[in-house]
Amino acid sequence: MKLRKKRWLRALEIAKILFEDQGFFTDYLCEIETFIKGEDNETKKMQKHGEKRQKV
Repeated sequence: MKLRKKRWLRALEIAKILFEDQGFFTDYLCEIETFIKGEDNETKKMQKHGEKRQKV
């Protein structure tokens, strides 16, 4: 799962570069990046407290 998140974040970085180059806004991509990073932090907190995250 960690590798998948790294790939998602890398893809978002590439997308941001391309969007900026074409003159598009990257706000939505930044929100997605924050969401992905936030999920990672939430998972770490849950693991720290001994909780297991349920898959949806």
